[in-house]
Amino acid sequence: MIKDIYDEWCAARCCSKDSPSAIKAAQELISMFEHGVRSKDDLRIMIGTIGAHLLKH
Repeated sequence: MIKDIYDEWCAARCCSKDSPSAIKAAQELISMFEHGVRSKDDLRIMIGTIGAHLLKH
């Protein structure tokens, strides 16, 4: 599930999966999952809201 969302995030941003922003997105997704976010939709929303911020770094 996390990989699917990560792949979607990278594709939507035309972002290489080994770029710093993609790695940070993966870390954020894993952290959210570890903290109890289990819904695919919730994870998509949460990573989407921080997605623009991640691309700036």
